[in-house]
Amino acid sequence: MKDYLDFHYEQNEEGIKIVDYIGHDSSLLIPALIEDVPVTVIDRKAFMGKKELRNVTIPMSVSIVQDFAFAKCTHLLRVICHSNKGDIRFGRKVFEGCINLETIMIGTKEPDDFSYLAAALSHKMDAPHLLSDPDIGNGFWMERWDLALKSGLNKDDADGYENTVLCGEEDTSYAGKMSVEGEIVEDVTYYMKEACKNKCDLCMLRLLHSDRLDSGNEETLKLYLKMHGFVSENKAAYELIKEKYADDERYINLYLNTVSPGREEVLCMLEDIGDDLALFRKQLILYSAGLKEQDAFDDLMF
Repeated sequence: MKDYLDFHYEQNEEGIKIVDYIGHDSSLLIPALIEDVPVTVIDRKAFMGKKELRNVTIPMSVSIVQDFAFAKCTHLLRVICHSNKGDIRFGRKVFEGCINLETIMIGTKEPDDFSYLAAALSHKMDAPHLLSDPDIGNGFWMERWDLALKSGLNKDDADGYENTVLCGEEDTSYAGKMSVEGEIVEDVTYYMKEACKNKCDLCMLRLLHSDRLDSGNEETLKLYLKMHGFVSENKAAYELIKEKYADDERYINLYLNTVSPGREEVLCMLEDIGDDLALFRKQLILYSAGLKEQDAFDDLMF
């Protein structure tokens, strides 16, 4: 094994394999060449647990990223792959435990819908095999992503709790709420609430990034959010907005336009959030004003 800057690597007739990274960069550009030889493989666990990483760029020369290569990089936000979607192959659980990962961009200069859906596989959706799917990014892949989401929505919210407890000694994460240092959630009720919020999060993500989302699946996702709005017994969708997206106008408006709360419900929400969540409060007031205009229109018509 040889060294190059902060990289340990091995060389064979097919090119360079990055074996380990010992640096501490927050933004990392993996080299395309080492000693004029192309870097073609990122080895198993090569960047595992590098908590300093925020952004990683993988060169076009890399065609294989092996199992767990970036697992547990808990502050990783963005991955850029210069290869086209069909020219790079990911192993198992490459980004497992990357609880803050927002986008995995493959062959594009700006995030597209695929980028957000792919990143969700690292910590929100239990379908890691989709990242190594040979049809990654195309229409068939989108259909499989939607099928995995629909299957997840039908699972009991307590599903997986026992495994989480039994595997407490290992690094685990669930929707960003469980420690990746080995702590476990002992309260099954809390676990179930977080599981439901995670499902709502995935529904909203897909509705916001709706490339190739058919009308049937769209209605399924909207219905799930309506079932978990402010007036429901389980307010998971509403609580998600309060806790995670109160400063994101896109998510707030998606919630309001999907759940379609009445004026009394809006007033109750305003009372519930108080003066702490300024943008959420503003959007509720604007939405309420729209309801009054609609009421006035209805009065004129009937």
